[in-house]
Order: sequence, then structure tokens, then C-alpha cells
Amino acid sequence: LKSSRYCLICSPAVAMSSPAKEAKGVQFPKNDQGVRSTTGTAKLIWAAAALGAEGRGEETPESVAQGLKSEKDWRHSYPKHLSALGRLAAQSKANALNIARKGMDAIYDSFEFEREGKTLKFKEAMSQFTTGTFTTGEIKGSAAKGPVEPAMPYKGNVLKGQELMAKLQAWSAYGTIEASVADAVGLLAQRGEQWLDLTGHYFVILGAGSELGPLQFLLARGATVVAIRTRKPAGWRETLRIATESPGKLIFPQAEGEGPPEDRAGCDLMTETPEIRNWLLSVLPSGSPVTVGCYTYLDSDAHVRVSLACDAIMTELAEKRKAALAYICSPSVDYLMPAGCMEAMATNREASPWWAKISRAPLPNVSKVGDAHICHGFVVAQGPNYALAKTMQNWRCILAREAGSVVSANLGPSSRTESVMHNATMKVVMNGMGYLPPLESFDADTASALMAMLLVHDVRNGSCKANPSVALGHPWELFADEAVHGGYWRAGFDIEGSRILGGLIYALGVAAPIM
Repeated sequence: LKSSRYCLICSPAVAMSSPAKEAKGVQFPKNDQGVRSTTGTAKLIWAAAALGAEGRGEETPESVAQGLKSEKDWRHSYPKHLSALGRLAAQSKANALNIARKGMDAIYDSFEFEREGKTLKFKEAMSQFTTGTFTTGEIKGSAAKGPVEPAMPYKGNVLKGQELMAKLQAWSAYGTIEASVADAVGLLAQRGEQWLDLTGHYFVILGAGSELGPLQFLLARGATVVAIRTRKPAGWRETLRIATESPGKLIFPQAEGEGPPEDRAGCDLMTETPEIRNWLLSVLPSGSPVTVGCYTYLDSDAHVRVSLACDAIMTELAEKRKAALAYICSPSVDYLMPAGCMEAMATNREASPWWAKISRAPLPNVSKVGDAHICHGFVVAQGPNYALAKTMQNWRCILAREAGSVVSANLGPSSRTESVMHNATMKVVMNGMGYLPPLESFDADTASALMAMLLVHDVRNGSCKANPSVALGHPWELFADEAVHGGYWRAGFDIEGSRILGGLIYALGVAAPIM
């Protein structure tokens, strides 16, 4: 049984088609045998990252790098090596930043770009293809602006005001979210229209078809949304409808020609990366507030490749349009946990149901580094490509913030997205995980609204940790703040480490599902 954390790799999913078999666009590099090896490339990237650190204690950069490169069973054993790398990163600010810097350098030095039978280094392709672009579609919504206040759909109702804050505070007390989430939304509510009227603010959404993305929330508050998603007429038809019925404005790339806009709209992040960058720079005015968010997901190696495409676009917008960066992070990599999580794990383990205790499931995988506790959230079922894609995004977060960009990087919860709930096994797991306190799976519309509220808070509040003017003791404190982890940082058991406990949760999901 796959861990319930597997759901998160589907929750930020975008409506993107599977890549074509013919190698095009962003690609893993070929090895000496002419094979595009994800394992070989990943090992070299991780090892290069490790050697950026300075080591103290038994685990040195050299020993971690050697362990990464020599691992025979990479598919199943990668978590222990990435956990060792995480412990190195946690030792100091310098280690965290240098590991991220060396890792990103190794990625850009190795990945390739295929076009018309020719192979270029990806970074060379981004420098070379500077003229191609798209025509621009635009829709101005017809709706009048309504009340501007925080709101969140929940179990058939829309929570606002006192009801919304009561729910967030209840989740915080239970351990499903961190207290800083409720604090951020509370401040957003206090500022009201001052922060929530988004007229004149440009939000670029890479992966605008994501069920957890902020498109609908932002348009409803008057934002100008620049939508990037693949060429799927049905998906675009819905996106255009949402825009038309909102008080916001939608800008989107489209092909030249005639016919309905949904038939011409869209682009491919992996094969048209330079052209998307060119087009975005042409439609985003200098001097206007801009935020660009990554909400993409694809299976296996394509997740790494689309993440790299997004990274190239986002870094240029940060440089040339002073854009803030936004991500929904996954709890399934290494993180610095906030104070109180370890005590909550012990408390929740002691107070857990009898069936959880008899499973003898281990405690969550946590390392103590100095005074800090690092949660190693890797899930073998998700695979090493997933770990690389999500860690790459986290590396960019801390590097961009260090360079002066506002970075909204909040952990998102396991969510009942359409792709998850179409999988019979995952549907059952989602319906059973709530039996183990303080875990809770979120409906997609609930998660989307909550993550969007945190995004707006982060780009509006100059005193929060997303803002580079706020000093952090360690770069990873960025992720510890405003974390909607769904209870994983405070649960008393590691579901991934116990087939018995996973089986019991599955059985409960079948017998008495929590909807």
C-alpha cells in the first residue's frame, strides 16, 4: 500500500498532456552509451550539491557524495542518501545555500534541449531562441467587484469571517496546520480590501489548469492573471468561462488564425520554453507588481523536466520584471520543523487509537541537527525523480530569496484532486487517513483557496518570512512558516514505515470512509 503522502504528488497536478515519445524540448542528458539516464544524471547532480557543503561530524560532503554515486539500488534506497544531504544542509546557512547553488549549477550544466533534430544545452537554447513568441488573447471579466474578504469552501459551505478563523484555529490546535497559517489569514482579513483588491497586480500561473492553483481566487479579486497551460480546448473553455464571469482580466498565449479562442490557446512548457519566456516578457509591463507561480506536475522524469522549464522562466522574470516567486511545496522532502512538532508527535502517539499503537509503526523519520529537527519526508513510492523535482524547487526558493526576491513557498496538504480520487486505492487511503490524528485530507477547492490566501498574504506583507528583508536564522525557516502539511509534522507515526498501519488505514477507508 502506498503511503497517503503519495496523494500530494497528484494534488498540484496540472492539465498537461503526457510528453510525446519523440525526444523534444527539455531533456535529461545522454550518457556515454547514448542513453538518457535519469539515475546517472540525478546521482551526479546530488553529488555535486553535496560537495558544495562543509562537513562537520561523521557525515562529510565527500562521504555523502560517494554514497550517492555508489548506491546500487537507487530506486529504493535514495531516501537515506538524500536524508544525509539534508543533514549537511541543516548544519548552517552557508551549507544550505551552497548545496542549492551547486545543485542548480549541475542541473543547468547537464540538461539538454532538443529541437528539429538538433541538441543544445538547455541554457544555450534559452539564450539562443529569443525571437519566437505567440499572439495574445485577452478577456476582461464582466462581473462587478463583490466584497473583498478571505473565503474558503469547506464541506459544501463557504467559510468567511469568524467561521473561517474558527476553522483555521481548530486545525492549528489539532496539529493539521501550523499556527502561522491562521495568523497569516487573520492578518489578511484585517487588511481586507487594502490587500485583497488585486487590481493592477499581474499573476503568472505556470500550470493554470492545476486544481490547487490560485486562478479562480485571483480573478475573483480583480487580478490580471497570465495563464500558461497546454493546448486542451476543454480545459481552456473552462478557464475562459471563469475569467468572463469574474471582475478580473485573463491574458493567455494563442496561435495565429481564426476560430474559437479555446482551440488556439495554450503552449507547451517543455518544448516551447524559450518562446513562453519571450511572450511573457512582452506582455508583462515593467514597473507593475508581478508574481509568477509554479503549479505543474507530470509523472516520472517529465516532472523534473517541466520543473526545470518553469525554473528558467521564473528566474528571468525575477531578474527582468522583479517578479515575486510562488510555489506549493510538498512535505515529501527534507524540512526544518517548527518548534513544538517533536512534542506534538509524542503526545499524538500516546493519545492515538489502540489499533495504531498495536501496529508498532515507527516514529516519523526525524534527525536532530544541533537544536533543529529535520523531517525526512521522502516516500519511496513517489520515486527519486519526484524528490529531485521538488528539491530543485526548494533550492530555487532559498537562492531567489537570498538574491532579493519575495518568495511564497508554503507546504500544501494531501488533497482530493480529480486525479487522486479516480485512483481506487488512493481514494480509499484519502478516506481513511483522517482516523490518525492530526491527519486530514483536504478537498481540492478548500486547499486551493487556503493556499491562494497565503500567497496573497506573502506578496502583500513586507514583514513576513517570504520577504527577503526579514532575517532568517536558516534559509529553511522559509518552509517552516505557514505550512499546511495536513498533520504530517505532528503525527505520532510514520505511515510510510509500516505496512501494518497503512493496511489498517486502508481498511478503515473501505469500511467507514471519512468524506
